[in-house]
Amino acid sequence: KSSSEIDLKCSNDYDTELICMWKAGNEEYCNQILYYHRDRFPVQNGSCIPKLESANCVCRITLDSIIFADEYRIVIWSSDVILANITLAAPETIKPKRPENLTIETEKMRLSWKNPYDDGSFLSDELIFQVHYKKKGDPEKNAIEQNVSATTEYVIISNDLEPGVNYTAKVRVRSEEYKTDWSDWSEEVEFHSAVQFIFEDMLHVLIPDTFCVLLVILIFACFFCYTKLKVKWW
Repeated sequence: KSSSEIDLKCSNDYDTELICMWKAGNEEYCNQILYYHRDRFPVQNGSCIPKLESANCVCRITLDSIIFADEYRIVIWSSDVILANITLAAPETIKPKRPENLTIETEKMRLSWKNPYDDGSFLSDELIFQVHYKKKGDPEKNAIEQNVSATTEYVIISNDLEPGVNYTAKVRVRSEEYKTDWSDWSEEVEFHSAVQFIFEDMLHVLIPDTFCVLLVILIFACFFCYTKLKVKWW
């Protein structure tokens, strides 16, 4: 029977890593120990002494593999007291690995990244990537987010960008088929939007120059006509 006296959260990347975390009761160290057990052959047992990360006790467990049928029993002890005793089903606790190698081709404003799963993985298909970009230094609420599927690239629409400004972009992923959580964000890339020479700007430049040329032509035409008429009169 599953039970927990702490706010325990566990997830797996559907590859080789199982992560469990809970709120630390002490600001300086974690005084618990985590035990895990997998029934599938080969049976895998082990323990983990958690590390303190941002006020959470975190255990990162490396397994030989994770498959759809896996179930894991997690037990957390502290001073001979069981704080948690739960069973996890692998497909119900997936948090995908984050996308890798995010780059941008600035001339075409095209972002591209690497799918974190190989073609042979069950998670390699039906993935949804979320592209997130904003002006550098802006709050997250001002970001533009777009979801894309069946591709590992995205072209940013230039009309969405303010000309001549620094932007940052990042990507995350989830599986719609397995109803997973979103992955962590990829590393950010920074880019500079082009200074656009729009039609209105062209008019501001061309109209004065064109007007001057036409005015000179008109003056010469008037002078020529005046000279011709003067010759006829005399």
